[in-house]
Amino acid sequence: MPRQHTHHSKVAHDFPDDFPHRLAKFQEASGLSWAEIARRLGTTPYAISRIPEGRPDAEAAS
Repeated sequence: MPRQHTHHSKVAHDFPDDFPHRLAKFQEASGLSWAEIARRLGTTPYAISRIPEGRPDAEAAS
């Protein structure tokens, strides 16, 4: 049986301007690692790491 190819399109998200700051404060207050926050949000640590850089259009979880 041939292998199926799945194409994922990038989805643009509208985040508030202060979202990176809010996320950093949440991480600090919760004591959770960025990897754990990513897991709980259903995404990757890489995607979470791009948010503070102003690029929240990183890949979504598969």
